[in-house]
Amino acid sequence: MSTHKLKLSTWQEQFLSRFDDPLVIAMTGISAGKTRVLAMWIILQSLQKKGLRSIMIAQTYRSLKLVLIKEIEEICQFLNIKYTIHRSDFIITFENGSTIYSFSSENPTAVLGISEIDVLLVDEAAYCNEIIYNYSKDRMRGGKYKPMTRLISSPQNGDVSNYFSELVKNNPEKVIRATAFDNPFTSQDFKDELVERYGEGSNLYRQQILGEIFDVEAVDAIINESDFKD
Repeated sequence: MSTHKLKLSTWQEQFLSRFDDPLVIAMTGISAGKTRVLAMWIILQSLQKKGLRSIMIAQTYRSLKLVLIKEIEEICQFLNIKYTIHRSDFIITFENGSTIYSFSSENPTAVLGISEIDVLLVDEAAYCNEIIYNYSKDRMRGGKYKPMTRLISSPQNGDVSNYFSELVKNNPEKVIRATAFDNPFTSQDFKDELVERYGEGSNLYRQQILGEIFDVEAVDAIINESDFKD
């Protein structure tokens, strides 16, 4: 599969360049193109590694269906990649036998029946519970390929001590950072609206647009109504 037909931002190219790294974390502002590059990466992995078995997690079933799976299908269709999808359980299969098992963070125990997983990818990981992350990591034994994990997310509003934040802090060399301004494919008008909506310099601005995680000890880590600007 060639990605030359797909437009990539600089940070997305960096994400894909770490193709076989055991762990890569993308922590970005909103609308930076996280989900699209995650979809590209798992399609590439699935096509290049016959029989690859992956667990893919989204925050909710709605976001799984309308965002993550939608991105994968759009890319496959754009590049004429053949795949099948069982829409009742969101299992995606490619012609070489590679399979993506999709789950929602709303039902952590659903992953317990899966085994021999090679890849774990989590969309908006800061908003997915740690239980499903741990259960999924436990499935990554006895796989055909070396285990790989990809986590992408904006920092979670008001919760500065979740597992995603801790992984970011504990693995700085594995983190790729980007802001909402680093997506060249969104309009300047849209970016200006983000600044106006969140208020430049506010806590929400720093979290949602700049993709910052506040110090756990900081009093101003709490998101208040005053962070929303008129």
